[in-house]
Amino acid sequence: MLFFRELAQHSARQIQGAREHLKHHVRQLALLEFEKNVDSGVVRARQLQEVVALTPWMMVANLANAAILFIFMWRGPENWMVAAWSACIVVISVRTLIKWYQRRNRPTPPSISSRTILRATYHAGLLGALWGMLPLFALPQGDIVEQVLTTNVIAGMSAGGAFA
Repeated sequence: MLFFRELAQHSARQIQGAREHLKHHVRQLALLEFEKNVDSGVVRARQLQEVVALTPWMMVANLANAAILFIFMWRGPENWMVAAWSACIVVISVRTLIKWYQRRNRPTPPSISSRTILRATYHAGLLGALWGMLPLFALPQGDIVEQVLTTNVIAGMSAGGAFA
């Protein structure tokens, strides 16, 4: 009987240790606590460098697709929504292009904080949310040409965003 009690206690300690180990890693991921590791700052700097290199192309794609959709959808019944949506895309894209142009020759720091990545993620999420709103008002009221165009542009923007 003593053997089984010791085995149960040992198993309970092992499970508790594994649980604490898992909690630590989940907490690290949830809070983005990668600051302790020097390599993670270098990896984040490299990620940001790649995003910055693609920024002008992504913003030109945003502007071109917003212009195409605006031209084709302007004659619809809810043209004020198309105009407002297009204006938001244009303002964000042009502002991003101007900031990129001003900072294009600035060297990337060797290491950056997780806050910088969170800020870039926030900006990408904002632009993604704007593109995600388009089908909400474009698909229900558009004719078949507008629906197909909207669907194709959204699919293309989603695929492009996934590769970026």
